[in-house]
Amino acid sequence: GAIAASAVGLANYLGRFVPVAGDTRPLFQLPLGLVTLTVSPQAVVALITIAALSVIHILGLGPGRLVQNVLAGLKVMLLVTFVALGFTLGHGTAGNFAVSGDTVAPSSWLVALIPVMFSYAGWNAATYLAEETRSPERNVPLALGIGTVAVIVVYLLLNTLYVYALPVTELAVVDVRVIDVAADRLFGPTVASPLAAASVIMIAASISAMVLAGPRVYYAMAQAGQFFRVAAKVHPRYRTPVVAIVAQSAWASLLVLSGTFDQLVEYTGFAVVLFSGV
Repeated sequence: GAIAASAVGLANYLGRFVPVAGDTRPLFQLPLGLVTLTVSPQAVVALITIAALSVIHILGLGPGRLVQNVLAGLKVMLLVTFVALGFTLGHGTAGNFAVSGDTVAPSSWLVALIPVMFSYAGWNAATYLAEETRSPERNVPLALGIGTVAVIVVYLLLNTLYVYALPVTELAVVDVRVIDVAADRLFGPTVASPLAAASVIMIAASISAMVLAGPRVYYAMAQAGQFFRVAAKVHPRYRTPVVAIVAQSAWASLLVLSGTFDQLVEYTGFAVVLFSGV
């Protein structure tokens, strides 16, 4: 679900430069009773993204690690640069942090936590790769600790910058591309386009990480007899869980065709919160 939502988000950002990539108008639909599969240009871009990253991670830990490290490094660098420039050169105001007298219902707080938890989902994914990690007894705890702290710091700084750029009342009605609106307010329209391009890279990094980590869970479950045995099949040449990767790609693609971005985030976010609670 997270892969599907992120791939649709990537297509949405790409639509800023190639309008057809973000086009949600159906090319054709396939009713299947409980759900209707909708093929749109946006969905096609999302499917191509999922397929391409899946192929990269099938080709071995070497290519997969290289692509993931480059994308993740670029993502962190871009976010930190955006935050630094936003607070030093951006046209925001600290007055946006003033608290209004409006009260917020507890149910609204709880609903708001769903996308927050969705943003933090994956903090534990380093454990999925322990079997393929050098010195896992040392490096997995380090990855968990450093990774979680890094995400907390970047997440809080980025959201603080959003409020610095826009009042909360305006943020509340922004659709998918919050970073576009914040960049436009901070720096003007000339900077919004490069940031949208950066967002495509950042979302690709997230999708790549999920495509890499997720199949290791299905593979381990299959080895333990708790999932279809075929998911434990390893590619004879590349030594990757090829069936698990392909199955994940197929299921994520099905989800892309079955829902909108908002639906995918809400339903996946709910499942994330539920399993985190368990």
